[in-house]
Amino acid sequence: MHKIKRTIQTYIIMMLMTLGTLYAAPLMSLAQPAIEPSPLDAVENAGEGNVSFLISERNNVVVDGINRFKVTVTLGKVDLKNADIAGVKVLDARNSNADVTNKFDVDYLNAPDYIVRIQQKASEDLPGDMRYLVVIPITVRVNTPVTNPGNGFLVNMSSEGDAIADGDSSDYTFTRSAIVATNDIGTTLIGNVGGLSLADVTSNDTLNGTAVTLGTDTTITNVTNTTPLVVNTITGQVTVPAGTQTGIYTETYTLCEMTDNTNCDDATVTVTVTEAEIIANDDTNASVSSEGGIVIPEVTLNDTLSGVAFTLGTDVNITNVTDNTPYLTINPIRGEATVPADTPAGTYVETYTICENLNPANCTTADVNVTVLASEIIANDDTSTPILGITGGIAITDITDNDTLGAVLVNLGGDVNITNVTNTTPLVVNTTTGQVSVLAATPSGTYTETYTLCEKLNPTNCDTATITVEVVANPDYKPTLTVYGGIVYGEGVHEFSFDTLVRNLIPNTPHNVSNPLQIRIPRNTAISLNFDVTMTTFKGETVNNSLWSFDDSDSFDYIITYIGSDTPIDRLRFAFTGTFSVEEGEVGKFILETTIKANTGGDSNIDNNSDRDTLQKRL
Repeated sequence: MHKIKRTIQTYIIMMLMTLGTLYAAPLMSLAQPAIEPSPLDAVENAGEGNVSFLISERNNVVVDGINRFKVTVTLGKVDLKNADIAGVKVLDARNSNADVTNKFDVDYLNAPDYIVRIQQKASEDLPGDMRYLVVIPITVRVNTPVTNPGNGFLVNMSSEGDAIADGDSSDYTFTRSAIVATNDIGTTLIGNVGGLSLADVTSNDTLNGTAVTLGTDTTITNVTNTTPLVVNTITGQVTVPAGTQTGIYTETYTLCEMTDNTNCDDATVTVTVTEAEIIANDDTNASVSSEGGIVIPEVTLNDTLSGVAFTLGTDVNITNVTDNTPYLTINPIRGEATVPADTPAGTYVETYTICENLNPANCTTADVNVTVLASEIIANDDTSTPILGITGGIAITDITDNDTLGAVLVNLGGDVNITNVTNTTPLVVNTTTGQVSVLAATPSGTYTETYTLCEKLNPTNCDTATITVEVVANPDYKPTLTVYGGIVYGEGVHEFSFDTLVRNLIPNTPHNVSNPLQIRIPRNTAISLNFDVTMTTFKGETVNNSLWSFDDSDSFDYIITYIGSDTPIDRLRFAFTGTFSVEEGEVGKFILETTIKANTGGDSNIDNNSDRDTLQKRL
């Protein structure tokens, strides 16, 4: 508040006038009205007050109406309130301030004069003991400086008659309106979101004890602007921009009276900005097979910042990942959780830390739990083709060639092992190669073994399957030879053909490469044979020449050897074409014989190991 200053300067001008006539007259006391200005109390800028002073008669002489005593008040830098002379009052101070304004004429000269004139009516005499209080209501003009030399009003008196003129003046000082800006504390906000903290910083500020109206009676003329806080000087709103770091921020604003822009007060506005709540949720129930791969595309997808999902790398970073195991990796850039191939079955846990980019110390942690499952291992049962007991041989090349691990064919010795075989039969199971063989001289019968197949990476991940092999008794092959065009007439070279049907084969038995079935036909100089391996049909019947080889290099026999991979059916046929030479005058029969070589191809050689047909020579 500004101190009230009162300065009273009184100037009394007294003039004595000597009146005379042509004739001598006695000396008379002259009417001498006087004024006593009252000091004007401090008046607020744009406020209201009263200019007042007393009128009296020094000599206690009645002031006749003829004098037309007049008071001229020059207001200076104040106005007659509402420019309304009705507000000007003359009160009788010796008679309870009775209103005696009707004894005077009052008028007002407005701008630029600002003069109030109060003149005695000619019809009114003023008593010699008068003590008249003049009250003039005034209004201080807007933006009148508070300290300004010449602030004051001047009162002069004059008279149209014998009254002696007098005058006086009084200075005054304006006071400012009481403006009070009160400190504010805004609503606490979360920095990454920001928002409105305070609707109007001036809502608790006053002007002359009354709440201000920003933009009407007051204005914000300055803000320090040293923090992220935004103070709107038009609305008084205080906002926090999104992305503001944690802290306590204070701005100072200056509030000024609009009618006196030097009448100001300062206040502070303080806002606390807090960090966002960051929550990292554990990732569980994730599983993958031992083949590995991406288990969780992004571990932070279920994490939140201020209750909202965030963007990894923009709002939040993964700042740390534990290194508990080599079998689980979390990519801090993408958030991927991966398991490498060939990871043993088990549960693996890593812990990651996420921190808010805006406030790097605002962090939390969560666990990533991943269960690695052993790949499904399936061992399928195996059944071989019949095996001749007398010769034995390989029944199955690899019992694991139809087994799978993770739906992919296994690699014995690579990703799986045969860990156990029951070994209750003559079958021999090679656990390294998976081969199943039958020893020579194994009695006929059906034999079964069970083997266990286990994953190398997870040795307890196993499955079992059975191996079934039928061992059959050795066959007693029976050949049947049939000659076509076997009767010839006359000398010369004659064509003929024949086939041999081998019966009592055991279908689906494997070919014994070391001792294949062999058939011999004795040589004869009169006979020449031709074997066509491409022949498939002979005399309307199917023949199997492609399954046999023909060797005519032996001096005694033609040799026909079975070369097929297995025995498809219970009988096989092959056919020959040839020529038969007859000498002049030669007649008789020539025997063509086919014989199973003993013990070849598993032949039991019991009986019926040969057959014959004849070629007849006639004249």
